[in-house]
Amino acid sequence: EVTLQRAERIREAIKSIRVEYHRQPLGVISISLGVAIFPEHSTTVEGLLKKADEALYHAKHNGRDRVEIALIS
Repeated sequence: EVTLQRAERIREAIKSIRVEYHRQPLGVISISLGVAIFPEHSTTVEGLLKKADEALYHAKHNGRDRVEIALIS
């Protein structure tokens, strides 16, 4: 839960960034995040990265600009 809240705060902070070019706004920046937690999702670096990557794919597939937590297998 805490990890998910932190990821959501990161997503919101990125979205609040306003970028301009020649004093013209370029639009809203968004981010999708995939979250995996040690040791619930894996006990290895490779396993955690794989689970986080799968969760990121789900975040993008489900509409982007969101946080998805990995499924426990």
